[in-house]
Amino acid sequence: MTKYLFFVLFLVGVGIVACTKDKVNPADNPPPISSACPDTISFANDVLPVIQSKCFSCHSGTSPVIQDYATINNNASIMLKAMRGDGAQLMPQGGPPLDTAFIQQFNCWIQQGKQNN
Repeated sequence: MTKYLFFVLFLVGVGIVACTKDKVNPADNPPPISSACPDTISFANDVLPVIQSKCFSCHSGTSPVIQDYATINNNASIMLKAMRGDGAQLMPQGGPPLDTAFIQQFNCWIQQGKQNN
């Protein structure tokens, strides 16, 4: 009888522990970035004008060269890190940081496949 009671208590204990580990706090798992990007980001209308006004003056002849869709596409992840200051020098160098809304838009453009639209 004691072995049976011990076994039942063991199973109940395991069940309680297992249930508490399965519970997930929604705040710990933010929605994927694509859910924050309801509209398709246009390279020509949304991305390029800001990059031209904020980046071209320094990056037309220095590495990384950023001058057109191909070079922006190839350097997009590096650019995003620099815009955020994630392990890179914050860009634009010496200027105020780029607007948070644009950084989010640039991130959305990347997440949407860096379309040349």
